[in-house]
Amino acid sequence: MNSKSHKILKYSGYFFLALIVFFTFYPFLFMLITSFKSLFQFYHIFWRPAWPLHFENYREVLPIIAPYIWNSVLVTVVSVTGIVFLGALSGFIFARFHFPGKKLLFYAVISLMMVPWILTLIPSFMVVKRLNLLDTYWVMILPYISGGQVLAIYIFHSFFVTLPEELFESARMDGWGYFQQFWHIGAALSKPVIGLVAIVSSLAVWNNFIWPLVTTTDEKITVLTVGVMRFQSSFSFGSMNYGELFAGYTLASLPLLIIFLFAVKQFMRGITAGALKG
Repeated sequence: MNSKSHKILKYSGYFFLALIVFFTFYPFLFMLITSFKSLFQFYHIFWRPAWPLHFENYREVLPIIAPYIWNSVLVTVVSVTGIVFLGALSGFIFARFHFPGKKLLFYAVISLMMVPWILTLIPSFMVVKRLNLLDTYWVMILPYISGGQVLAIYIFHSFFVTLPEELFESARMDGWGYFQQFWHIGAALSKPVIGLVAIVSSLAVWNNFIWPLVTTTDEKITVLTVGVMRFQSSFSFGSMNYGELFAGYTLASLPLLIIFLFAVKQFMRGITAGALKG
């Protein structure tokens, strides 16, 4: 291949990569641009930015969306904390302890990853209904914690099993108990893995729509995914203000964008730390 053909191939690759990046980010850019438009600007200046910017769209929408964001943050933080702690502790037990039936129990837990979550929807609903948890924060938090254990246990187990036994032998010689070994050795060395599990779990909890939709009707505990749907349905077809609607979408997407910007490095560290070694 001569130099000219190599350059053509090289720049063609750059061009197609640029197209992929453009079509990936343009929907978010379009949403952001539209959120500052009036209804007149939306219909007459559809594709490009318009002047003046209408910040009142955000002033109108923020009091509506803010409670939904707070509820989602609360549910996500508590759920992810439970997922990480219990998943790390269980993964440590499976990796470092020896007891009868350990392998059978571990593979039984991991096999739950093959069960589609939608099959558990009705049984889970019946359980929380019997426990009188409907329309409470716990109806979301407890199932999220239990449902997130399978992947968390698998990831933490894959990491803890690679740690040298000498670390724990010396700790036992110093009189450390099992929980001290977990906390001061296992948890201390698994910070990148904790970050990985926290990120994956946060995205799963934050984006869940079906479960809070069927288990909550109280507006005071409505999370963002359901709240945005109800916010959109509050506009009638003939009087829909697209500027306010897209302002609501933008506010709803900001927390995930912030998580991505601050956690992408931690996500890569978790992968390179061997968290996904099988």
